[in-house]
Amino acid sequence: MEREKLFCDSCKKVWSRTKTRGRKPRICPNCVAQIIIDQQEEDVELSVVQEDSPAPTKYPPNTKWHCPSCRASVKICIGINYPPTHQCPKRLRRVYQLEMI
Repeated sequence: MEREKLFCDSCKKVWSRTKTRGRKPRICPNCVAQIIIDQQEEDVELSVVQEDSPAPTKYPPNTKWHCPSCRASVKICIGINYPPTHQCPKRLRRVYQLEMI
């Protein structure tokens, strides 16, 4: 097989490989291996760090809301900061905020 010489963009050294079809790699195998090792070390460091608690919300999870006109009700299972809205059929399909029960 024919060999070709390539230039590494990372370490700026010339390296060779067996010539094949397709795109030519821009980084030599040694630099690729070093990148993989660095990423694995970062993953280990990130797994040790504790996750931050979620940001506080104005309305806690599992709150119930209803429309005072048509009595449509909704249960919100996540924390929210703004009251949910509702397209009320009794109020000409206009959008209104729901009230918490």
